[in-house]
Amino acid sequence: MKKGFRIASRIVIGVLFVLFILYAFLKQVEAENYRTQAKTLFEESNRLKSQLEANTLGPNFYYDLYLLSVGPQYFEEDYSGGFFYRALITNFEGYKMLWFEKILTDDEGFTESLDQRFKIDNEVSFGSFNVYSISDINWLDTSTLELTIGDSERYRIELNGDSTNISLLE
Repeated sequence: MKKGFRIASRIVIGVLFVLFILYAFLKQVEAENYRTQAKTLFEESNRLKSQLEANTLGPNFYYDLYLLSVGPQYFEEDYSGGFFYRALITNFEGYKMLWFEKILTDDEGFTESLDQRFKIDNEVSFGSFNVYSISDINWLDTSTLELTIGDSERYRIELNGDSTNISLLE
């Protein structure tokens, strides 16, 4: 009887140990899911914050316009409308900033509405050069352009909705 009780108690302890390990594993997975969700929410809040900042600059935003370059227009295949990007350099309180706006158009290309506005970070994107020395903007297609900064430094910028891909051309 004692031997059977010992075996049964060891089995119960083993099962409890396995259940504890399984519980700890599930809690770890749950915590990882929470971390992933928190990271996603943080990234989304930063994206929305920058969009809100960009879209709530008010009517004075365009008073400080220094340079404007409009890219070619893209129309949907069913002619339901289209869009184009434009590059703007503003001179807000003595600081020049490079902005991109996505403008939606109707099926005739006349009625326009601002869909997105986002700012390019000078130091991160262009190293020692900045928008003070942009000398040329050349649109390659609807969402790709080349910037010439200074005398020789050229960058390709690809606009993809909320994100941009900036690469130095040789």
